[in-house]
Amino acid sequence: MLGLDQAFFGLIAGGWDIDDFARPGASGRMPFQALLAEHIVGILDRERALPHPLTVVELNEAVSASLAPDGGTRLQPITDTQLGMIRALRESLEMRWHRLPAGGTLLIEFPARAAA
Repeated sequence: MLGLDQAFFGLIAGGWDIDDFARPGASGRMPFQALLAEHIVGILDRERALPHPLTVVELNEAVSASLAPDGGTRLQPITDTQLGMIRALRESLEMRWHRLPAGGTLLIEFPARAAA
């Protein structure tokens, strides 16, 4: 959706171990895409507590404001279409998660795609 192939799952696919993210200095070794993805995820997670979803303009402003001043210059604004696809994918994954039996496993394809 956003073409962030060097965010969390891209780093895992590229050889990072989950424990690598908790090691001292990990954020300094992460590519900009990984940091950007974390900011987007954090904002969309907080959005769930709001009475209304953020508009794409509000989302882009929040992401830009959360990044270091030099990071915002590399920010490609998220489009309405991309935001809709992200929300559809999140909803699809949440539904799959809630339908899992106790002890079940949720397998996620990378890159993830919204259910048709």
